[in-house]
Amino acid sequence: MTQTINGRVIEVSSVHVTTSYAQVVSDIGMRGVQMSVAGTKEGIKNYRSLADLQDDYDIDTPVWNQANAYFKGTPDGAFFVMTYDKDYVANQKPTLDGVTTTDDSASVALSGTPAAESGLIHALSKYYYAGAEYHLFPIASEDDKAMALTLSNFVEAQDRGILMLSMTTEAGRIAVADDFTFLEQIKANRATKLVSLPADKDATNSIGADALGHYVGDAAGANFKFVSGLSVTPQDKYELTNDDMAVYEKYNVGTYANENNQDIITNGRTLSGMALSTMVIKDSMAKDITSTVSDYLYKNRRVPYASTGIKAVRGLLMGILGSYQTAGLIKSYTLNDPDPDAITEEKKATGILDIFAWTWESVPTIDDAEFAQTLVVYDGQ
Repeated sequence: MTQTINGRVIEVSSVHVTTSYAQVVSDIGMRGVQMSVAGTKEGIKNYRSLADLQDDYDIDTPVWNQANAYFKGTPDGAFFVMTYDKDYVANQKPTLDGVTTTDDSASVALSGTPAAESGLIHALSKYYYAGAEYHLFPIASEDDKAMALTLSNFVEAQDRGILMLSMTTEAGRIAVADDFTFLEQIKANRATKLVSLPADKDATNSIGADALGHYVGDAAGANFKFVSGLSVTPQDKYELTNDDMAVYEKYNVGTYANENNQDIITNGRTLSGMALSTMVIKDSMAKDITSTVSDYLYKNRRVPYASTGIKAVRGLLMGILGSYQTAGLIKSYTLNDPDPDAITEEKKATGILDIFAWTWESVPTIDDAEFAQTLVVYDGQ
C-alpha cells in the first residue's frame, strides 16, 4: 500500500502559527529610469523586473538589452518604457521656434522640428513626471544626435531630471574629436550626461543603462565617476592614454576604463561641468520637500494661512534642509523668514503659499588627486 505524507508536518499543540510570505517591492525613489521608444501612439509602462519586461519585449531586442543592463545593477529598480508617435505633427505653432540654450535657461519648440522629435517631446510633456529621475537615450544614428539635442534642451528646461545619453564610437579605435562635436550646441546644459565606448566594447550600446543601474542604488550624492562593476568591456588598459582622454574630457564625456587597476567611469560631470551628484542632490531635495509639505497639508486638511501655519511649513523646510546639511550633502543653506503679519489679506485669500525661498551651497567632490614629493639627497649619497 502506498503511503502519502503531507508536505507540512504539524506538531501536536493547541496553538499553531502559520507564516505567509509577501514580497515587498521597494519604493522607486530616485532610481527610476525612463527610455523613449518610437511607435504609433503615446503610452508608458513601468517594469519592476526584467522578467516583467520580457512579457512585452523579446530577448535581444533594443529595449530588452537596455533593461537587462539596468536591472543587472539594480534588481529592484524601475524601468519605464515610454512610447511616442513618430509621425506626430504639432497642431499649434508655439510662440518660439527652434531650440535655444543659454547659461540660465533652455527652451524647445515643436514647430520646425521633424515629426519624430515633436512626437517625443509631446509624449514627454505628459509623462515626464511618471516616476523616473533619469531619462535614457541611446544614440545610434545621425538622426538620433539631432533628437538628443532637442531632448537635452527639453530636460534642461524642466529643472528636474537628468538625461543620460549613451553612444558608441567606431569599433577598433579611440574616439576622435569629430565623434562629439555635435555636443557643442548643448555644452552649457547642466542636466545632460554622455557616456561612450567604442562599438566593439559595447555591442548593444548599453553603457548608459549599465552605469545607471549601478549608480541609482548608491546613496544620493555619490560621485558618478567611481561607478564600477559594469558588464561592458572597458577601454584597453595600455592603449587609452591621457592624450586620448582629452577628446572625452572636452565635453565631460565618461568612458569606461582602468584607473589604478579598477575599471570605473572616467568622468562624473555633466556637459556643463556640473557634478552629476549635485544635480541628483538638487532633485532629491525638491522631491523630499514636495512630498513632505504635501503630506502635511493633506493630513491636516486645514492649515491656516496665518502665523501658525506659515511657521509650521517653515519648520518642515528647515528640517529637510538641515538633514541634508547634517548628512554632508550640502555645505550650508539659508532660508528666508517672512513676517506673516506683512502678508496682505488679498494674498492670503488666494491660498497660495509662495513666500519661501532658500539658497544652498554644494559640497565639492574629489574626482582626482595629484601629489608632490621631495626627496632630500645629501652629498655623497
